[in-house]
Amino acid sequence: MFLYRIGSRIFPNLVRLAAPFNRRAKKLIESRKQSIEIPPKGSGETRLWVHAASLGEFEQARPVLEELKKFIPGLTIACSFFSPSGYEILKNDSLIDFSCYLPFESKSNADVLVQKISPDFVLWVKYEFWLDYLQAIHRFKIPSFLIAASFQANQRYFGLMGGPYIQAFKNFKLIFTQTKESTRLLQKSGIQNSIHTGDPRFDRVIRGSKSPKTSDLIQKFKGNKKLLILGSSYAWEEEMVAKVLASFPELKVLIVPHFIDEENILRIEKLFPGCSRFSESNPQMEFSNTMVLNKIGWLSGAYQYADAALIGGGSKKKGLHNVLEPAVFGLPLAFGRKVSYFPETKELLESGQADLISSPEEVKHWLDRSLSAASTEMRKQWKLGIQQKEGIAHEIAKRIYEALK
Repeated sequence: MFLYRIGSRIFPNLVRLAAPFNRRAKKLIESRKQSIEIPPKGSGETRLWVHAASLGEFEQARPVLEELKKFIPGLTIACSFFSPSGYEILKNDSLIDFSCYLPFESKSNADVLVQKISPDFVLWVKYEFWLDYLQAIHRFKIPSFLIAASFQANQRYFGLMGGPYIQAFKNFKLIFTQTKESTRLLQKSGIQNSIHTGDPRFDRVIRGSKSPKTSDLIQKFKGNKKLLILGSSYAWEEEMVAKVLASFPELKVLIVPHFIDEENILRIEKLFPGCSRFSESNPQMEFSNTMVLNKIGWLSGAYQYADAALIGGGSKKKGLHNVLEPAVFGLPLAFGRKVSYFPETKELLESGQADLISSPEEVKHWLDRSLSAASTEMRKQWKLGIQQKEGIAHEIAKRIYEALK
């Protein structure tokens, strides 16, 4: 714990040194200057504090929070975020009553925040185990729960210096894991308060797939041809697809880049000559075989029109984007090989729904198989397999409610 405290105190200073040269570091520093405005708890109010590192982690918790509100009418939710990408997008979300940035870690900061929020129970999402905060929660005798947990044997928690983390895990009232392997690792370390439930995001994507956002424009662009979607793509994925498109003259490609700034869109248009922009198109115009979707909020609904999806970010550690949104439609998937951090990919790979790719040749081979009639039949089985996972969020919320009683 001594070494951990030294590291946690050094971290903010390193961020301050980097701030003049790094936009993200600068945002982390500026965000911590904001005052935390959380009103005192009212009489009879039940308050939950949720900590999510960023947007993705909160979306993982969202279906559980929605279910908890059914079990606890009038539940108020205070949410803290570490990353600006979570806070800035979600600060006005209707599910959250109060939100703030998590102050840089220290014992005093932790005590102040816990007392200011004054939660009746706490939900920690997936990772980012700030030990001063977890210890303060335990010290104030507040029931805490960890959801969507995912662990690997090579993580520092299970090494020689992992003692403080193991104790923090033991202090959770219940830990809900995404994988059986995570539960096994915890139990091997003497942590008996874990339950394998699966990923609560399945409930969110299943619900979304039943009433997806529709687009006449994407429907017209596809026409009666096969459609490949590049979901949250980077240059690496886009360049591989560009190299094999000549082998698929009838294939339509909808590029949904992770960055939609003008400079990146111009780069994509140069890579795919004749590429149209979603923002400047209409259903009455004639289309080429490629379009760039340069508007936020359309990707998850666009997957309903696709015949295959190549998901971006898999070429770098912890970079893979959401694979469940396209998987719920039964689509054949492909992504880069650095996906060990994402437990949901293992089952997709084992079922044959997903392939790992790292070269244009592998992309071509994957597309040949994915666009075949046999793959079309398999889509029904893949879709059914995911639909059967509905109810994970309800199970987690029910167990939390029962533990609180």
